[in-house]
Amino acid sequence: MSFPFLFMECISCSNSSQDAKFLYYGAFIVIFQFGWAAVQVSHLSLIPDLTPLSCERVELNSYRYAMTVLSNICTYVALLIIFGVSDKGEKHTGPKDLPIFKNVALSVVGVGAFFSLMFHLFTKEKEHPHYSDQQQCVINEASEMIEKPHLRWKDWFTQPQFYMVALLYMSTRLYVNLSQVYMPMYIEDTLELHKNKIAIIPLVIFISGFLSSFLVKFLRRYLGIKATYFLGCMLAIASCIWIYLGEGESYSTYHLYAVAVLIGVAGSTLLIISLAFTSDLIANSTTSGAFVFGSMSFVDKLANGVAVVIIQDLNPSMSDCTSCKWYYKYVLVFSCGVAVLLGLFALTCLLPQSVGTRRNEEQLHRNSIIRHNRKHANSIQNGESKPLLSEESDSCST
Repeated sequence: MSFPFLFMECISCSNSSQDAKFLYYGAFIVIFQFGWAAVQVSHLSLIPDLTPLSCERVELNSYRYAMTVLSNICTYVALLIIFGVSDKGEKHTGPKDLPIFKNVALSVVGVGAFFSLMFHLFTKEKEHPHYSDQQQCVINEASEMIEKPHLRWKDWFTQPQFYMVALLYMSTRLYVNLSQVYMPMYIEDTLELHKNKIAIIPLVIFISGFLSSFLVKFLRRYLGIKATYFLGCMLAIASCIWIYLGEGESYSTYHLYAVAVLIGVAGSTLLIISLAFTSDLIANSTTSGAFVFGSMSFVDKLANGVAVVIIQDLNPSMSDCTSCKWYYKYVLVFSCGVAVLLGLFALTCLLPQSVGTRRNEEQLHRNSIIRHNRKHANSIQNGESKPLLSEESDSCST
């Protein structure tokens, strides 16, 4: 509910200093980001719980991303319609357009709140079965643990793949987010197009991303998860090169739409596959899955925040207006390009490995058994049974 306040005038502080307004809007941004991250992480952590199969996790991520893109499409369609209705012949956006963005923000929050309520009311969670015999419950948990160790949140810091996948996910988010943030500025300041293009071009990006999201599961099936990510990187690099070389009226009129399609397809492919990498990393350690997704989200937010601060700090608009026009072009080319190269580096590190294998898996398994026996020591009453697991359980399970 804090999101619409970002598109409204500062309440009771419209004449205050810039620092006061910064604190005012910053507070709403912090609240919004906490709420958004909580919803995102909990929603993503459902996927490893729903299925242990990698191909099915890719499919679920595809559907999830498709719905995310569809919501973005609806937002830009609403913005385009409102721009068309309220068009007064002004080419660029300005303070007079504040009510337009406020109305769109209120509409987005209203629709989102409605569907969130529907989700909580009509989505049934399966309850864990209640055992009359406590020891039967211990047996079931023990059988799961024999198959593969379940990592606690602190165990992830000992896994090299955790850092590699985090770098891959962070790089993907950098490419997707920076291209979304700076595309409108590139359209309006660099190409000097009509303001309705800041709705049309992102709309093309999201439509192409929406359509391509349904193809990712087939690409993953026939090419594999790593080759599909590599293909997405190649498309992303092609979009950066095209932006760098693009100029003239034909580019602004026609080629820009092709660039938008490339960005949409590349972003969709990279994001779905990076989430699939994360789900494969979690494997059967679903109890700490929320921590893994939360860590990925934290690294993503931190990297994007630092990147935007650096980009804005280097913006020459205050001192050298002659170079302002091309600044956002180079932002899209080099910041997004470097992000893709980081993703390729992470992919290269993961190439010889099977994502989801654990370092020191045998020792982790022993630790899991010890924790399990300690946890249920009190449930075994009157010395009737010994702890159900021993460090030799590995050999017994084969």
